Amino acid sequence: MRRGLEMQYKDCGTDVLNLVEKVKLECYPVLAHTSMRCVFSLKPMSRGSKDVLAVVRKVTSLERQLGIGYDFILLINEQRWILLNSYQQEALIDHELAHIRCKVREDGSVEYRLVGHDVEEFTDVVKRRGLWDVDLKELVEKVLESKK
Repeated sequence: MRRGLEMQYKDCGTDVLNLVEKVKLECYPVLAHTSMRCVFSLKPMSRGSKDVLAVVRKVTSLERQLGIGYDFILLINEQRWILLNSYQQEALIDHELAHIRCKVREDGSVEYRLVGHDVEEFTDVVKRRGLWDVDLKELVEKVLESKK
């Protein structure tokens, strides 16, 4: 190994892969035939000042041509993963899989794309303005329904 280049990633192992398959089967049957490589980041992951727990990436056509035989790569922050209980780990996998959308074309072929979050807002804005947006209102309604 060249000097200065240290291991930054490692395979997640079968426990994480099995959890991904379980969540796909239970919540995302449309993803049943997709393949996903699960990798731990050995270094902290962040975006701005926020820790990032995980990121799902769609494999590009260039990466496919170079021999990466997966549809998606799930990169998990190992330092944060090990602090989560099993329920939280499953919820994180569910969250990342929710970014993947499937569209069936007229010719029957399937196209996958990644989408952003349904709701994105700052806590301070909600404190000042309340549920000013229809998406925020929907989110709170869903949370309250799930508590019943």
